[in-house]
Amino acid sequence: MKKFLAIILSAVLLCQPGITIFAEENTEETPENSICSTGSLEMNDEQLDFFKNEIPMIVSVKPNQLFIERLNGESGDEMSGGIHNIATDGDEIVTSIDGGNIQMFAANQSSSYPSKVDNSTERTFPIIQDQGYLNSCLGWSLAYYQLTNNANKIRGTYARSGSSNITTNVYSPNWVYNLGNLGNNNGMYGSDATNVLYTYGCPTIKQAPILTSNSKATNYLNWYPTASIWESALSNKCDLYYGTVNPDNLDTPITNPQSPYLDNIKKLLADGYVVTIETYVNTNSSNYLPVTKTGRTSSNTSAYVWTEVRNVSNGGHAVTIVGYDDGFKADVNGNGSYQEGEYGAFKIANSWGKNVSKHNSGYVWLSYDALNKKSSVSSSNNSARTGAFRNGDLYYFIKPQKEYKPLLTATVGINTRYRGNVNVRLGIEDVDNSRNYYEKNITYTEYTSWEGDKTMDSCVAFGLGGGDYNLSGTTGYSTGYVTFDFSSLLQKFELEQGHNYKIYIKLSDYSDNGTTAINSFSLKDCNSGNSFQSSGLPVSTSSSNKNITANVAYLSSILSAKKDKVFSLTFNSLLNSETATDENIFIKKSNGDSVSIIPTLNKNAEKVSVALETGIYNNDFYTINISTGLKSKGGNSLSDIRTVPFYVPFH
Repeated sequence: MKKFLAIILSAVLLCQPGITIFAEENTEETPENSICSTGSLEMNDEQLDFFKNEIPMIVSVKPNQLFIERLNGESGDEMSGGIHNIATDGDEIVTSIDGGNIQMFAANQSSSYPSKVDNSTERTFPIIQDQGYLNSCLGWSLAYYQLTNNANKIRGTYARSGSSNITTNVYSPNWVYNLGNLGNNNGMYGSDATNVLYTYGCPTIKQAPILTSNSKATNYLNWYPTASIWESALSNKCDLYYGTVNPDNLDTPITNPQSPYLDNIKKLLADGYVVTIETYVNTNSSNYLPVTKTGRTSSNTSAYVWTEVRNVSNGGHAVTIVGYDDGFKADVNGNGSYQEGEYGAFKIANSWGKNVSKHNSGYVWLSYDALNKKSSVSSSNNSARTGAFRNGDLYYFIKPQKEYKPLLTATVGINTRYRGNVNVRLGIEDVDNSRNYYEKNITYTEYTSWEGDKTMDSCVAFGLGGGDYNLSGTTGYSTGYVTFDFSSLLQKFELEQGHNYKIYIKLSDYSDNGTTAINSFSLKDCNSGNSFQSSGLPVSTSSSNKNITANVAYLSSILSAKKDKVFSLTFNSLLNSETATDENIFIKKSNGDSVSIIPTLNKNAEKVSVALETGIYNNDFYTINISTGLKSKGGNSLSDIRTVPFYVPFH
């Protein structure tokens, strides 16, 4: 069923009178008025069910070194609080597809974790900024705040120096919003925003600058059709996960700061990551909620806190959780004293600038109790109340790669004036066997690929979304250049080294009064550095031919393998089984790190099976190394070390 495309305009709401919001960096535009735009559209039941069924769910979070340092900092002791198996950065998540299950929510590895965390003070987190007139909150929360923080955390880099952003390490909210807003400034769906990051990645704000002012009426339309920008964006493709604070669909899952339903999200934060939530918000009247009150942090300073959320159907908004404090006190029922359920709050980074009313320099607290549909605090008002997290009490966690290395990329020159009618499919075919092929729609929810061919329509760039514009977001015919990642096709299709393939792009144009042309198509093998050019171009659609194809002949320089691949190494002599060890047959990553494997001989001892075990889940180039220590039964050794290169795709 096609996604329901009727979009309800997210209200552009005035802030408190007299408050003016300014962007912090002089190089970026400031809003003309004080406004608090929103832009998060709520998924319908079909979309939400599909999302929850197909996206990996977080069921447990392992501690990393930062977690331990924070825990030790509170206790003053060099100890891990009984925690074992310390995770490396980027390897902290256990999901529903990793063998975890929902019961793990209440089965913690340890009850010890820091009592408070604030990742906004880390240099991995960018400065507070203002989304201005654009309803681009999802782009701000997911790309500018979350991708920036999480990528810098995993990569060991920084997002800011002093009070200024390092623009080469901060990611563009406009890219995400522009590629998924259907050509209107009406907001977007969280599923589409995450699909942009999953499929296309994201460039930096140096490459796709922050634009918020209403003085540029089309600043939400540009798809940045420069090949170098699209190629750079691919290095920041993300894995996507979701978590929930209410898997059992209770009215009151949170009763105190130690509730097990809070553990996973708090452990993510303690590991140094931030997450995105969608909530209901309207800021121009005290009659609309979240209710803002003054609470106290554990350091006894006054701070604004949202204590209650109501679904008043006046706008959805995405914000970023950057920390928590179990000792934060919020007087939910206003009686002047504090019950157990009034302790604890998340720290929220908003995208309305540093000077917005009833915030703390751009931040605001969200009480744990506000996550409940019905308050755990006695004498509270539960009329019209809803849980603070929309869409089934979900939060989004995106995980970039430490270093993404595509194998195959293709740069395509596309000439069109009606991009909203253009759909793109990518494909690969064995030249010797045309029935051996794999093809996929570039923008249909490809993060469902492990479940087979199930897809959900996603109206991001090249998925029949974007309006009657060219790729630059202007009117009239124009040629734009974009770079697509063909590596993900290899999750379903394994290359053989030295074999011939046809790599192709199919473009469909469903407009009635326009044409679209493929002007150029070139493939780059990122392993060998070789390029392959398509001939016979340009080719254009017409009233009688809505579908066009461009292809290149590609000679593979490398094997490709799924993450569960088993290699079978065949030798021309019987092997001495005692020498078939992980010292003589081993796998190395491109950076030289070894990967733990256990080679297995078959019965006749002529073959060795090498299985890709846990550890080869992220994309990279690898080699199987066979040393001279491997001997035949007759005692002969190889004359020199042999290597077999292969590539494991990201997704």
